[in-house]
Amino acid sequence: MCNAKFEHDHRMEIDHIIPNSLGGKDSMNNYQLLHNWCHDTKTAKDGSRQKKQ
Repeated sequence: MCNAKFEHDHRMEIDHIIPNSLGGKDSMNNYQLLHNWCHDTKTAKDGSRQKKQ
């Protein structure tokens, strides 16, 4: 999303490309690795924030 390189001190998060709340599946082809700040931005845009269990 941001095109920044992943560095050893960056926090990374696994993201659903298509959020579960919008019908996305828990499968390898629906995952991507994002910086935590990119993940927060994407989640805010797609409105998919869910409580973590």
